[in-house]
Amino acid sequence: MTSPRHPQTIFECQISSQPGALERVMRVVRVRGFQVEDLRLQRLADVYEAQLIVSGSRPPETLLRQLQKLLDVKTLKALNQPTQAATPELACA
Repeated sequence: MTSPRHPQTIFECQISSQPGALERVMRVVRVRGFQVEDLRLQRLADVYEAQLIVSGSRPPETLLRQLQKLLDVKTLKALNQPTQAATPELACA
């Protein structure tokens, strides 16, 4: 028997390049009950440009709200959320 597939959500964000910043983001993803399906990361001058694909049984808005609270997350947007597609990119912290 296979486990049911949960919907995937794609987030694009800029994360501070400070030590421990990526670990804090990944911890929030894990603690909120999501699994990372794919992570693409590019380091720019003082930030990481990240595309994060996650899946989980909880509403993706839960993760969005928690990631917005992190000081390390500079910008954040959900690409495949109908409610987020019409809104501009969110500046965080």
